[in-house]
Amino acid sequence: DASSIGLTESNQNIIEGNAAFIHQGNWAAGAYRNAEDFNYNEDWGFKTYPGSENMYMLHFDSFLYPSDNPSPEATETFLSFVGSEA
Repeated sequence: DASSIGLTESNQNIIEGNAAFIHQGNWAAGAYRNAEDFNYNEDWGFKTYPGSENMYMLHFDSFLYPSDNPSPEATETFLSFVGSEA
């Protein structure tokens, strides 16, 4: 489903029991806490990455593009813009 559904629908699949797990960050907790009858430590929880116990790991947003991108120069220009302080 990674290439065919969005974040909201992915989270909804978890809430409705249509998916077993999802690779998410701590921001997903808001969607889960707001769901009726979907309780933390009963219906959902989290698991840290192996070796990261007792650590808070930062996450960074990323913009990716495929290696066979038909317009790599335009993509690089766009990524430079969104990654700038302008």
